[in-house]
Amino acid sequence: MFINKFYNKLYNIIYKISYLIVSKYLDKGLLEFLGPFGLYKLFIFMSSYLKKVTTSLIMFNIYSVMISLLVFFF
Repeated sequence: MFINKFYNKLYNIIYKISYLIVSKYLDKGLLEFLGPFGLYKLFIFMSSYLKKVTTSLIMFNIYSVMISLLVFFF
């Protein structure tokens, strides 16, 4: 009977599905998230956050100096 052929096909299908799920999606996704792509995204986020914070602090300092000079002279 062809039970061995059936089992071989079944095991091949299970093997291919497990390969696709584990190797391609989980491992690759984890390596990309923790590897260079994740660091790239982290640095982009940090630089945009620091740019917003420093810009607002610089503007705050400029406005506070201008107001204090106006109050001092008038």
